[in-house]
Amino acid sequence: MLDTFISAKARRDLIPAYLDAWTVSSLRHFSVKAISCMSQTPQILFHSQLPQNKPPILVRNSDDFFPEIPTSHPWHVWTNAHNALFTQHLNLLPDWDMFQTVHDYSGFHAAARCVSGGPIYITDAPGQHDLDLINQMTGPTPRGKTVIFRPSVVGKALDQYNGYDDDTLLLIGTYHGPHPPPSPHFMIKTNMSKARQQPAPA
Repeated sequence: MLDTFISAKARRDLIPAYLDAWTVSSLRHFSVKAISCMSQTPQILFHSQLPQNKPPILVRNSDDFFPEIPTSHPWHVWTNAHNALFTQHLNLLPDWDMFQTVHDYSGFHAAARCVSGGPIYITDAPGQHDLDLINQMTGPTPRGKTVIFRPSVVGKALDQYNGYDDDTLLLIGTYHGPHPPPSPHFMIKTNMSKARQQPAPA
């Protein structure tokens, strides 16, 4: 909206003030539970996400999750893994967006979210949940609470020069703790009828 001002002075003065107000308000009232969506613009990247003198904010790392568009699912994971090559250097936690656990691509998205290093949340219809899939992403603590399995390092593409249409697997690098495990492999094909996780070679 602020980009629509004709006056360059108004844009220069109002955009930083607006971004500062949003950041302060979201951190004060929601901690890191507010997502900054549609935020990959130069004004926001350089003013709000590059400085390291404030707490990191949660930022949408790509376009939205579109459950009804089959071709969007491999593109969504590929884009997030490659965008993370850049966003890992900003003062933010990349959000790969929500997904549905009852869906043809649910396992594909669940695996991708688990290696993303960002938040994991679902957008299921009420009462329609795949508890077996959810249980694969979570585990109990000694105190009886449930935690989400998530790495401490942001997941990102390891072969950054591979294009989306190249005949290669998508390798996402991430780990938790001092010793990196084998990297997860994802089958990303533009013409496939169903995306699926490809297990790493033994």
